[in-house]
Amino acid sequence: MIELSKASLISRVSTSKALSVHRLVQFAVFNRLSGDDRRFYLDTAISLLVGAFPNTWQQTGHAQGHGWNSWQTCGAVLPHVSRLVTLTREQELSASDEEAWAELIFRAGTYLWEKEQPTLAKSFLQYGLTLNINRDSPSAAQAYRLLGHVALDMAQPHAALTAYQQALSAREKLSGPNTVPVAAVYDSIACSYTEMGDVKSAFEILEKATAIHLQNDPNGMARTKAIWALTYLRAGQPQEALQALLDCWKLQNKTQTQIEESRYPKHSGDIMLLARIKYVQGQKDEGQKLASRTISIRKGLLGDKGPRVADSTFVVARMLEAEGEDVLAAKLLREVVDMSRGMLEMKGHLARACWFLAHLEKKLNHPVEAEELLRRAKEEKSKIEGKECPDEESDEAYLSLVGWMLW
Repeated sequence: MIELSKASLISRVSTSKALSVHRLVQFAVFNRLSGDDRRFYLDTAISLLVGAFPNTWQQTGHAQGHGWNSWQTCGAVLPHVSRLVTLTREQELSASDEEAWAELIFRAGTYLWEKEQPTLAKSFLQYGLTLNINRDSPSAAQAYRLLGHVALDMAQPHAALTAYQQALSAREKLSGPNTVPVAAVYDSIACSYTEMGDVKSAFEILEKATAIHLQNDPNGMARTKAIWALTYLRAGQPQEALQALLDCWKLQNKTQTQIEESRYPKHSGDIMLLARIKYVQGQKDEGQKLASRTISIRKGLLGDKGPRVADSTFVVARMLEAEGEDVLAAKLLREVVDMSRGMLEMKGHLARACWFLAHLEKKLNHPVEAEELLRRAKEEKSKIEGKECPDEESDEAYLSLVGWMLW
């Protein structure tokens, strides 16, 4: 042990009271293992990680997923799951219980999605679905739904719809057509239609979800009401949107103040939705104030950079520009550009911000800067894989690089 430590092949990590083994040592030991031993140790590692990783990823109710209160634990276990995924892929290893292994991967993918890393989350979820598992199991159904959530975060509503339809098929086989789990998937399908701008189809799906909740437990339809609010707003019906959002909070027994102070990430999206409703209703100062509030809320939850912080900042910038505050709007868009640099998850945000900042710089008599920003906007847009935006250089095309609503 002392000799290995002196050779830097093993080191003691005092902060976590653990030992770190050099990769060369790991490789040498691994190559000496028989096939049976490799599977034994793989199964043991999976079992240990399953016990350590929070198992709330399929949680239903008002607050879904792992939630911020378990993120610290998830973050500590994630590197070990990630390393195991890499090892099983490289060495073509298989676990004795592939269902348990897949579920662990799905838990990790859920956490990555919650922490705004959709590209990595997608790779985890897709890998888990390649394993030898029952595609109609509750875990697989939830994994498909999460792939839909990831696609929505990446502004790919058609891809999201495909994933949601796979989740719906599995859920209907598992529990029947008129059950609460099916209604939850209907909510997601409606959201994808709304993102496409197809509010007619979204309303039809929401009617189905609502009917199921009324048959079972009307108190369980809080998120359905939130999707109603979103769809009403996109349909140009702000008063109906406001009532649906208030109904959503009432079903959770929460006030607006409690929603603003909540640590549940989706509640910051609720406040952004309220801000947009108020703004459309003509209460522009209130709408701008609420949208600005979501910047600080999201920074407190997700850090100073990230898709949702960038989106809140962009929305406030657009509100300021509409009020003739071009200098302040440009300042905020520059912040979005700065926070989006070098982040794979934020190419859409970067391209969108550059496009609209270019317009502002032109208005502010900065033609050279405007031209460079337009060039960069086009370049960044061309790099985005799987984009579903119109193939044109227009405000609509750049707006559609980011989801219409990021919850």
